[in-house]
Amino acid sequence: MKRFNLKKERVLLFMGLMIVSVFIIAHFYSSVSLRVSRNGNIGFAVISNPPRFVVYRPASRMVNVINIPGKLLNPRGTDYQKAAAIYRFVSKNLIISYNSVLYVSIENEFLTKKEFLDFFKFEGFKPGQAIEALQYIWKLKNAKATNFSWNDALIAYLEILGLNSSNFIITHFTGNLNADKLNLHMSDYNPFLTAKNTVVKVEILNASGVKNRAAKIAKYLREKGVDVVRFGNFSSIRKESKIVNCSDSVHSAFKVRNILKLHSLAIYSKYDSSKMADAIVIVGTDFNEEGIPELKRQ
Repeated sequence: MKRFNLKKERVLLFMGLMIVSVFIIAHFYSSVSLRVSRNGNIGFAVISNPPRFVVYRPASRMVNVINIPGKLLNPRGTDYQKAAAIYRFVSKNLIISYNSVLYVSIENEFLTKKEFLDFFKFEGFKPGQAIEALQYIWKLKNAKATNFSWNDALIAYLEILGLNSSNFIITHFTGNLNADKLNLHMSDYNPFLTAKNTVVKVEILNASGVKNRAAKIAKYLREKGVDVVRFGNFSSIRKESKIVNCSDSVHSAFKVRNILKLHSLAIYSKYDSSKMADAIVIVGTDFNEEGIPELKRQ
C-alpha cells in the first residue's frame, strides 16, 4: 500500500510540474505578460460598429477606449484583416506601434458603452463574476471571435480585475491629428496625481429637473477655486450624470469629478478648441447632494 501511494504521489508530482512548466512557458512567450511586466501598454482592436481600439496602461490602471467614426474607417475582410486595418489606422493617425495584432470581434453589439463598462465593474473579487468572465472568454474562443490565447486572456482578465468605469477615458476620434494624439495619451495620467494648482474652467448644465441646481453647484465649485465659465439648463432631462473633457488635458475633468464626488463616472473626451471650458459637467437625476454636505447646506 505504501509503495502504491508513493508511486501515485510521484505521478501527481510529475503531472503538477508539467502543468506548471506549461504555464511558465506560455507566460514567457505571452505578448500580454511581457507588456505588463515592463509596464507597457496593452492594445487591442475591437471589431464592432463603430470600430474601436482599446489601450490599457498598467502603470496608471487607466483604460482608453477610442471610438473611430465609421465614415473614417470601415474595415472589411476577415476578422484579422479588419483588426489589422484598425491597427494601421490608429498607428498612422495616433503614432503608436505594437508588436502583434490582438483583436476581439464583437459585431453582435455586446460592446455597447454600458455593457462594456459593466464588464469591468468587479468591485473586488467575486467568484460568480470570475465564472462569468471565463464563460465569456470560452464563448469568444469557441466562436473564434478573438485571437487572444487562453493564457493572454487570463492575464488580461487578472490585470483588469478591480477596475470600474472611473478607470475609463472614452475618446471620440475627431479626425484632428494633434488633438487626437493628445487624447490618446490621456490614459497615461493618474487622476490621483492631478496638480492641486491647476486652474479648472468648467461649464455646468442641469439635466436633473431640480430647479436652480446648476447655480447651486456653480457657487459651490467657485468656493473650491474652480472657474465656472457658464451654467444653465441642459436641453433635456438625463438619468445619468456625465463629464465631458473638451481640452487637450484630462486633469481638469478628473479634478472636478473628484470635487463633486462623481468617482464612478467615466471621462468622455472630445477635444473642442471652440469651448471656453476645459470640461462640461452634465448633472443628471442620479446626482446625490447627500454625499456633499457643504453643497447640501447651501
